[in-house]
Amino acid sequence: MKTKIKLLSTFTLMAINYLFAQDPSCNGIIQTSSLTSCPNQSVSYLNKYSLQSFYVPNENTPVKVINVNLHIMQREVPAPRGNFDETNTGQVQFLTDLFNGTGGINYLFSHLPAPSDPVTCVCVNACHIIDSRIQFSLNGIYYHQDNSNYILDPCDAGYTNITYGINTQSEINIYFYGEQDATLNGCATTPSTNLAYIQWIGIDDAIYTYPQGFGALVTELSHELGHNLGLLHTYAPTCCPESCTTTSTDFLSDVFGSGSVDCPEVCSQDYGWSCDIYSSSNSCSNNLMGGTNTSGYLSPLQLGRIHRETQLKSLRKYMSCELGSIDWKITTDEVWDFDIKMYDNIIVNPGASLTASCNITLPCNGKIDIKPGGRLILSDNSSITMATGSFIHVEEGATLEINNTVSGKGIIFDQSGTNYVKVEGTLQFGANADFTIQGIGYYHF
Repeated sequence: MKTKIKLLSTFTLMAINYLFAQDPSCNGIIQTSSLTSCPNQSVSYLNKYSLQSFYVPNENTPVKVINVNLHIMQREVPAPRGNFDETNTGQVQFLTDLFNGTGGINYLFSHLPAPSDPVTCVCVNACHIIDSRIQFSLNGIYYHQDNSNYILDPCDAGYTNITYGINTQSEINIYFYGEQDATLNGCATTPSTNLAYIQWIGIDDAIYTYPQGFGALVTELSHELGHNLGLLHTYAPTCCPESCTTTSTDFLSDVFGSGSVDCPEVCSQDYGWSCDIYSSSNSCSNNLMGGTNTSGYLSPLQLGRIHRETQLKSLRKYMSCELGSIDWKITTDEVWDFDIKMYDNIIVNPGASLTASCNITLPCNGKIDIKPGGRLILSDNSSITMATGSFIHVEEGATLEINNTVSGKGIIFDQSGTNYVKVEGTLQFGANADFTIQGIGYYHF
C-alpha cells in the first residue's frame, strides 16, 4: 500500500511516502457504529444531491470550518524528545503557523493556485476557483511522552486516537509521530456514510521539516487533509486512485477529461516530485492530490465533492456550527430520503413540498421556513435535529404534515432551550403517525 516519491526541496533531500489508507480496518481498526439506514434512492438524491457538481462552491457558499487537534508523540524521559518540543518557542510557532501562518494551510485553501493543465474542454473558463470555502480551526496542540506510540506507523493512528484523541466525534485528531527514517509518511481516513465514523491523520518524521521545510510539511498535511475531505489520488500507480470510469458519479472530468473525441481522457496522471508540470510530454499537474512539488490546485468538481461530504457523510460532524447567508430554496416537490446536514436556512416556497423520510440537521440559528402554499411532510424514518437557536416556522397558509410511523423519531431539540416550532398555518397528523418531541424547546400554535 506504500508508494514512495522522492521530494527534492531547495533546503534538503527527503523522500515522502504519500501513503493513504481508505479503510483503516485493514490496519486492525474497526468502526462498529451502525450505518445510516436511509434509502438514498429518490429522484432528488440521484439527480441532484448525490452529484458533486451540485455542490461546487461560489462566493455565496458558507465558509465551513473544520475543527482539528495536533498531537506530538515524544520519547519518554530521560531520552531526547525526538520530535517537536513544547519548550522550544520556535517549534511551537512553527506548528501553529502550519494552519494559521503566511503560506499555511488556511491560506492555501483560500488562495488555491490556478491549474497547470486546465481542462477547458470541460470547465471552459471556469476551471479555477480561488477560495475553497473550507478552513481549519486548530483547537489545541498536545504533547505526549509515550515510547510505544512514538514509533507507530502513521496508518496505526487509529490506535493512538483511542488513547489520546480529544473530542473524536467533533474534532479531527492529527498525530505527528517521531523519528523513523527521515521520511515523511502520511496516512488518513476518508469520510464514511457511517456518520459515527472517526477520522484521523497520522504523519511521521515531520520534525525533519523544521525549520526550513515548512512548505513541504504544509503540502503533505494539506494532501492528507484532502483525503479527510473525500479526495483520492489523481495519479497512478498508487494505493488509492480516483475512478477512471467516466460514468461514475465521482468521475473528475475537469481533472482527467470527459473521454470524448474532443476532450480525451487522461486518467490516471503521471507523477514525480520534480516532474515538469508544464511539459507537453507528460500528464503531471499541480493538483493537490497529485505527486509534484508544486501541488495545491483543486478542481471545481473536487471542491464540489468536498462540500458534498460536509453535508452527507461523517466529515460533517467536525464542522463548526455556522449559518450561511444564502437561503436553500425548495421550489418544486422534492423527496429527501437521505441524511443531510444543512449550513443554510431551508425555505419551502409557495406551491412546493419537501418530503423528508430521513434526518435533516439544521445549523445554529438556522430555520425551516414554510411559505404560504408550501408543505413540509415528515414521513417514514424522518427526524429534524435542531442546533442552538434553530427553529421551524409554518407560516399562515402553509402546512406541516406529520406522517412519521417510526417510534422515537420526530423533531429533536437540543438542550439549549432555544429551539421552537411556530405554527401559524396547518399542523396535520396522519392516522398512524408516531411522533416524538425530544430535548428542550417549545411549540407555539
